Amino acid sequence: MLYMKYGNVYIKRKIILFLLLMLMTCGMTAGHCFFAEISGANAKAEDAGSIKSGNESVFLPVIMYHSVKDGCEGQGEYVISAETLEEDLKWLDENGYETVFVEDVINYVKYGGNLPDNPVMITFDDGMLDNMKTAFRVMEKYGARGVYSVVGSYCEGEYGYMTWADILEFDSSPLVEIQNHSFEMHGLESRKGSSRMKGEGLCQYITAFASDASKMQILLEEKAGIKAECYTYPFGIISEETVPVLKCLGFEASLTCYERENIITRGDSDCLYLINRYNRGCGESTEKFMKRMGMTDKSK
Repeated sequence: MLYMKYGNVYIKRKIILFLLLMLMTCGMTAGHCFFAEISGANAKAEDAGSIKSGNESVFLPVIMYHSVKDGCEGQGEYVISAETLEEDLKWLDENGYETVFVEDVINYVKYGGNLPDNPVMITFDDGMLDNMKTAFRVMEKYGARGVYSVVGSYCEGEYGYMTWADILEFDSSPLVEIQNHSFEMHGLESRKGSSRMKGEGLCQYITAFASDASKMQILLEEKAGIKAECYTYPFGIISEETVPVLKCLGFEASLTCYERENIITRGDSDCLYLINRYNRGCGESTEKFMKRMGMTDKSK
């Protein structure tokens, strides 16, 4: 077994070597496979709104939160108040929506599981400490499940973010699901999120992307006993090559930041990748936000 060392963590190079070998031996064919697969996934995302829900399909709205603070409305696009979060959760509760994990959606699509009649997924990005403190206080009040996507490098001493010890504690709640938000690709400088840089070779990019995602997977398991099933793209920035890479790495789903509807269909595993989400910023009423997501106010 070959390994690649990152500080105190060893990443299994066999995953990287497999991907590189696939590209080198298949040449252009492999490249065409990457583009064909991602094109099909994008077509599904574009057409999702026109598909009619039936017995085997479910409309899944997904909300994306970031920082949640007490009495802070208006502090930024990615910061909302605890009061706004509570208004959202109250609206969902009164209108019969039930929160689900990524795992629930995977089980519905691939393993014969069930989803509620009106599912909704609530996600929190980046692993901010206020997600564990302020936001969770409100989530727990409503018995709401949340998907928390964590950036690994932030867990190692970044001020205002959960530590590995926090994540271990937080994950013990039945209302919490932790997912992979990259180890250190959450940036907008030389590389935009986990996207391919200008001039970066395909093999070089796949190695960098797969190494980073794998490093985070191993750390989650070593530090908190978590096996993440979903990759959450930093800033929602996607490179065309990444869907088949994530599949090779064992991820069963991925989350984007595209503000589009999702139709989840039993037996169609492709619909689990590039799941769309609506960013919840400040300054928009709960009613307007939910309507924009295509959700129905059943109280009227």
